[in-house]
Amino acid sequence: MLLIKNSRMIDPAGKTEKIADIVVKDGKIEKIYPEGTLPEEAEQAADQVIDAKGLVAAPGRWMFMYISAILD
Repeated sequence: MLLIKNSRMIDPAGKTEKIADIVVKDGKIEKIYPEGTLPEEAEQAADQVIDAKGLVAAPGRWMFMYISAILD
């Protein structure tokens, strides 16, 4: 499981943004936790953690292609 912490999430369709932690499992987003709500168990279960503070996450396939490139 991959955990992307402290990401600035932008949803252009809903015109919203927030800081959140993203749990990715088997190449798909499993859960998005708003800032301050990530359970300790989820963090402990992560095989890899990326601190995305100051970075932006937005919907789309490019995000996962970019993450895959970083991890390889």
